[in-house]
Amino acid sequence: MAKFEITAPDGKRYEVEADTVDKANADLKAFRQQQVSQQQASDIEASPAWTRLFVAAHDLGRGAIDNLTLGGFSKLGDKLAGDDSVSMSTQAAKNRTGWAGTALDIATAAKYIPTAVPRVVGAVGGGPGVRSLVGTGVAGAEGAVVGGLDAAAHGQDIGQGGLVGGIGGAVGQKAGELIGSGVNKVAKWWKGAKDDLPVYNIRDLSKNPNPQQRVNVATTRSNDRMDLAESPLAKQKIIKDEFQDVRTIPGKELSKFTPEQRTMLDKVVKGDPGTNYSRALGDFLDNKLAAIGTTAGGTAIAGPITGGLLATGQLAAGKSLKNMSLEGTKEAAEDLRRSLYTKIPKFQGPISDEQKALIGRLIRQGGLTINSAP
Repeated sequence: MAKFEITAPDGKRYEVEADTVDKANADLKAFRQQQVSQQQASDIEASPAWTRLFVAAHDLGRGAIDNLTLGGFSKLGDKLAGDDSVSMSTQAAKNRTGWAGTALDIATAAKYIPTAVPRVVGAVGGGPGVRSLVGTGVAGAEGAVVGGLDAAAHGQDIGQGGLVGGIGGAVGQKAGELIGSGVNKVAKWWKGAKDDLPVYNIRDLSKNPNPQQRVNVATTRSNDRMDLAESPLAKQKIIKDEFQDVRTIPGKELSKFTPEQRTMLDKVVKGDPGTNYSRALGDFLDNKLAAIGTTAGGTAIAGPITGGLLATGQLAAGKSLKNMSLEGTKEAAEDLRRSLYTKIPKFQGPISDEQKALIGRLIRQGGLTINSAP
């Protein structure tokens, strides 16, 4: 082991024995933090008992603010003080609060650090599969940014913080979806909620059909024709064609649909960004020529087994994306049909999409908090 002479931020010089200079700095920081924590504990012990409740409240609030600002609160205090006394004092306060402080830190950051997940997922659309994929990706990206910033603010490894935040964000978002969906299904079963639309088997329009009859017939016809189609995109085209016939009825007939329903009809036929992008990307990936290129590239870089696995994964991803696109079109058609049955709203359950995302952020923050623990 070597001896290193280090000047701490408060100007004091220390001689530290360690294997590397990084380890020496880390050991010195831990030693100085222990001294600050012990000194503050002694001061609190010597203070009147009636002040302890106020100290505990102060500690909880200070930790929450520091976590919410990704360490910016303490860093600003350090700059004003010219040393690291504020960061040391904040960490000592966090240490005193224990699990209560940790829980509050996690809840505060998860609740108030901004997230774009619900807005992006809502804007992209594309059905349940695409929404889940987009939500997981956005949550992972946000988690990586938050984790990196948090690590940088607390003097820790930025790459590790970003990795933990990214994984935590993606895993947390998916876990939030699964937990929320499970709770909603149980709630639906417990309440005996019935939100299934009536079965409609009529395939021919009556004279002077109303919007509900037109959409029901289009749905029945598309279901019949889809039984004969093999690929997801062929099935999707059948739905679009049937609903295009509804969309192009004479203006007088089309005006019987509400403006909102006409917008929903356009969504079925034209698709939303998620439905369209997943279809295009899926069609590109699920392509034998592209798979051959992937196999060749993977083989050249890492061998034939890797090349084959990459190509297989590419084709599987393409098929999955095309199925997701089909589900988006089906959902759009189902939403339109449901809008014509005003007395049968879809059962949402007690856990909203925003609450599912919050569960995900709580999981992410828990991982970041554990990772950043001194």
